[in-house]
Amino acid sequence: MVDILLNILTLGYRKNYSYYKLILEFRKKLPRPQNEARKITDEEIDKNPFLPESMKYVNTLDLSTHKPTVTEQELDFFINSIQYFDYSFMLFKSHYKAYSKNILRLNPTSENGDFDLVMLQQILKDDPIHPLKPIPVLVHHIKFSIKPFSTVYVWNLKRKRRKKVNQKI
Repeated sequence: MVDILLNILTLGYRKNYSYYKLILEFRKKLPRPQNEARKITDEEIDKNPFLPESMKYVNTLDLSTHKPTVTEQELDFFINSIQYFDYSFMLFKSHYKAYSKNILRLNPTSENGDFDLVMLQQILKDDPIHPLKPIPVLVHHIKFSIKPFSTVYVWNLKRKRRKKVNQKI
């Protein structure tokens, strides 16, 4: 009996990990977060005589670093893989289906044509509230979904907040 249960759990873990791996591989093809906006340095202002001194407070973005390496075929393959992913024997299937539904609403072949790669990048970003890795998903569901554990966890959070508020006063 225990062997059957362990086999089901490991099969579920493999499915969860394959879903995470699919998301991770596509995420690597998107622009990297270290290429985000930065402030103009004093040296750059000195080099360009046409920039006023007040430009040092403006954030700049190098658009050449934000060109994605994703082709249309790769995007279609990713969308189809998510759309037709086999959720059988998957642990916390509803969590992953909701994540997939959020990705699929940005389908580039949709009728309204509201596809934006930046929005897809924001959805695929690592988020501690909606984790994708199998173990953090398990911890998340233990903390918030399983009634006895979630009640104790939420009670402890409220107690810590009250302590912080009382210490500030």
